[in-house]
Amino acid sequence: MKKSNRFLAYILSLSMLLPIATVPAHAANIPVTTDEAVYVNMDYYGAITGTSVVKGCSLNGNREFTDYGSYTKVTNMSGYDQPELTDDGVVWKLSPDTKEHFFYECTPKQNSIVLPWTFKVSYKLNGVPTEAPKLAGASGLVEISIECIPNGSAEAYYQNNMLLQAATMVNVEDVLSIEAPGSQTQSIGTYKAILFAALPGEHTTFTIRIGTDCFETPGIVMLMIPGTLEQMKEIKTLKEAKDTIGDSADSIYTSLDRILEVLDDMSGSLKMTQEGLQSLQQARASIQSAKGDLYEEADASLNNLDALSQKS
Repeated sequence: MKKSNRFLAYILSLSMLLPIATVPAHAANIPVTTDEAVYVNMDYYGAITGTSVVKGCSLNGNREFTDYGSYTKVTNMSGYDQPELTDDGVVWKLSPDTKEHFFYECTPKQNSIVLPWTFKVSYKLNGVPTEAPKLAGASGLVEISIECIPNGSAEAYYQNNMLLQAATMVNVEDVLSIEAPGSQTQSIGTYKAILFAALPGEHTTFTIRIGTDCFETPGIVMLMIPGTLEQMKEIKTLKEAKDTIGDSADSIYTSLDRILEVLDDMSGSLKMTQEGLQSLQQARASIQSAKGDLYEEADASLNNLDALSQKS
């Protein structure tokens, strides 16, 4: 089997689809409209290494407009017109022959985009924690675990509305076994597609186990997408049910703590009772052992009283 290092190049790439936005335009009745996608590259362990935003614009007859954003670099993907970067954003002055659908890529300023999840990725080979670079071409059972942690620093909209998906493809002819607990799997020819999903604000872990003689993978693609209006109703219901279950579990734990405290107090009382019974048992044993002497002394006293009575 051919050894591939693509696994090392992009184990994780992530794109977050944002809602449709409007870019203000000048000197036109119909403004420029745009949709944008954020692409985030990560290293083997889930740390962000690069972020870019690709924007697709419907010019609606405009050839000059301003995108108000914080960017360090902007690249024209549809032609050769160069943008003008300002403190307020980027100004486009396009040539008259520019097509109505215009695309450009932006590099946002550092930390200007906060994702609703952070990720911790770990690896094992035959059950032993292993560094990612050592897995290329490895033989055995490879386990990839992606812990998805809700990020409270993200905007409320993204925390409450973004759905998380993670997907990869595995060629079943090149592996010995595939396990992906909690995933949706679908056969596509000789490939098997593996898809995980998480609700907004859910803390979960995606795990994939692949048995192989020579490990390679095309990587894992993660998507953060907004739910539809109909899905939002279901998400709200699921979140409310989850919160209710969480509150009920907390109440159960509190009650169990109280029961354990009562049992602990009862244990102390029972111990004291046991010690008291042991003292009584010891007193009984003492009385039992002295009973013979008491009877003898009582007989002697009776004899003395009888003699005294006769003398009297």
